Amino acid sequence: MTEIESRELAPRRGFPGLLDRATRLLALVSGVLAGTMMMITVIDVGGRTFFNKPLIGAFELTELLMACIVFLALPAVTWGRDHVTVTVAYEHFSPRAQSLTTAAGEIVAALTCFILSWRAWLYGERLLNVGERTLELGVPRGLVPSGVAVILVVLGILFTLLAFRALFLGERAPA
Repeated sequence: MTEIESRELAPRRGFPGLLDRATRLLALVSGVLAGTMMMITVIDVGGRTFFNKPLIGAFELTELLMACIVFLALPAVTWGRDHVTVTVAYEHFSPRAQSLTTAAGEIVAALTCFILSWRAWLYGERLLNVGERTLELGVPRGLVPSGVAVILVVLGILFTLLAFRALFLGERAPA
């Protein structure tokens, strides 16, 4: 039985259990937004095809929802260690070496997320300061990179926690 299967059968307690539930909730919100985006697309295409009247702002909504869908799902993927991994020699390492390489990869990922978050925040702040908005709906364009920055901080924290779990509990990335 894999760690993911055992986690689904027996919910964890304490802080890890709280993170399990929080990341699942974000994934659920991401799924609901995906369904919303599909409905917007169906309404837009139907209105365009049958009534020659597209849904105003459908393209912008799809664009904004896509960013939300992707970045709200990432914490669940990260916390569940469900990212795509390429293992060339990993299986031949000792369990301790596997834990160390897992931790090293997660530390690099955490640092990358923190740096990207900083840059996304600055970009969002710049867009908000100049007042840039979407053309049809008038949504402030800086909200998306600012929201992405917040999610990237969350991802950086999750990667850091996973790195500590790999270092001190001997957890390894699924092979």
